[in-house]
Amino acid sequence: RPEADYVDAFLNVFGAARGKPVIYRDASGHVIPIGEELFRRADGGSKLVKYGVERGPDLARMAEAIADPDEIWISWGVGPDGKPRLVRRYLRSSPDSPEYASFGWASTGWEGSTAFGPTKGKSGKPDPDYLERQRNGALLWRRPKK
Repeated sequence: RPEADYVDAFLNVFGAARGKPVIYRDASGHVIPIGEELFRRADGGSKLVKYGVERGPDLARMAEAIADPDEIWISWGVGPDGKPRLVRRYLRSSPDSPEYASFGWASTGWEGSTAFGPTKGKSGKPDPDYLERQRNGALLWRRPKK
């Protein structure tokens, strides 16, 4: 399917559309912007292909990482401009399909950084250990145990 179809389906989960981003209130009660910019590099190119692997089919699960996360973490990081910024990370755990989304806080507010299903290099195999490496800083929210 065309890349735009996957992006549209992702955005639809939040009531957004291409060219019409929205502000979304997450499980911890904070707001973040959701828009097609999540899937664009700084040069305008697509983030949906890495190591030759198409990530479009995974976007529905990536939306779940934000809409229905297992955990939300926040810590300080360094932005592309070299300046410190807050980074909010959304984790959704599954051994066969871990999901991750990240947002950075700059002087202009929350900016979507990325959303993807972590894989191990060129193998394309899921990397659930990636999520463990993102568990640093302050835990803002965790799904209540049943």
